[in-house]
Amino acid sequence: MYKGTTSHSFLILLCMTAVLGIGQTSSQPVPPRNADPSSHSSPAARTTEFAEFTVLREKADAGDPQAQYQLGNAYADGHGVKADYREALQWWRRAAQRGHAKAQNEVGVAYVLGHGISRACAEGIQFLRAAAEQDLPAAQFNLASFYESGTCVERNDLEAMRLLRKAAERGFAPAENDLGMLYLQGEDSLRDSIEGVRLIEMAAQQGDAGAEFNWAWLCIKGQGVPRDYAKALEYFQKAVTQGYAPAYHGLGYLCDTGKGIPKNHQEAAEMYRKAAEKGFAPSESKLGYMYLLGDGVPQNYDKSAEWFRKAAEQGDAHGESGMGHAYFMGQGVKRDVRQAAEWFRKAAELGEPVAQANLGHVLESGEGASIDYVEAYKWYHLSADQGNGEATRAMNQLAKIMTSKQLKEGLVLITRWLEQHRRTHGELALNSPES
Repeated sequence: MYKGTTSHSFLILLCMTAVLGIGQTSSQPVPPRNADPSSHSSPAARTTEFAEFTVLREKADAGDPQAQYQLGNAYADGHGVKADYREALQWWRRAAQRGHAKAQNEVGVAYVLGHGISRACAEGIQFLRAAAEQDLPAAQFNLASFYESGTCVERNDLEAMRLLRKAAERGFAPAENDLGMLYLQGEDSLRDSIEGVRLIEMAAQQGDAGAEFNWAWLCIKGQGVPRDYAKALEYFQKAVTQGYAPAYHGLGYLCDTGKGIPKNHQEAAEMYRKAAEKGFAPSESKLGYMYLLGDGVPQNYDKSAEWFRKAAEQGDAHGESGMGHAYFMGQGVKRDVRQAAEWFRKAAELGEPVAQANLGHVLESGEGASIDYVEAYKWYHLSADQGNGEATRAMNQLAKIMTSKQLKEGLVLITRWLEQHRRTHGELALNSPES
């Protein structure tokens, strides 16, 4: 939903009615103790009895890699000894060097993310590859996550898909969900919506919270499955019982829009707050707009800007767009049109249509940035392509005063941007309301 006036005076405001969409992976890369339910099967690793811990320590000192791995678990979780993650890493590393796959996964993730140890990309990836080659699903899943995000390795969706497929073949639910997401939202050449939906359903049936969330959203959109708001509510609630923050956001969306349940903006705000307090950026930005408009909560510009900033600092496009609006209007922050332009640009580069239109206005008017009709035309056009009627009108008005050369330059920039941002653009389209 958009509001605006004319090209030289409008500021478009997104009333965030659809900040929800499929796109939740099962988790960030995690150690196998969280991602692999078999990791703590040994009583010695779980006991709090000091005597058994002592026996485990003796075996570990003697060079038993399984005992070293379990001793690392004991130190990490404080079982039988005071919790000490650095000590845990020392024992995992000993076991990893002896070829213990689960220990290699623990150490690999720690090195890549810099958890309890100095970050060392090459060594971390090496440990993860060694574990993945031993067919450890958790390691295959984690390594795939890094290939998807380009963390410590060059981004490679094909390699991520290969690794996820291996883990999924072993019935590893987080990998099924993430592989399903790649089939739905990956590069055009990789897309297979039927297979993507099938895999997400399989993972949801195993109780994977990310998959339950994604399955609920597929039911809302009617994408690959019949549209079913009651089932969406059921699966959001399933994920909520696991404390999964995006699922609170999903419940908020249903309350906000009245889909399958009575519309209740106050209840929606409470659900968004539960997710936001767990650091879920889309809920943070949603709360920012609710406080901005007084929708379900008392209008409060300071709180609005506070939530926008929390989301923006996580790279959330709607939060960045909201910060741009706050600085442009001086609502909750001191008015600063240059700062506004910077935030609009960040969100626009992520494909957020309102920020694209607002950046177009800034570039056309010269308020907060140098006048640049070609760039302004580009951003208006990109926003208009996503259904923003105000951006369409602004683009058409601007085109009347541009030369034919400028218009051609603008079209070249548009084509180039779409080629460079094809995947992001596609993901935002999936996050649109029912279509």
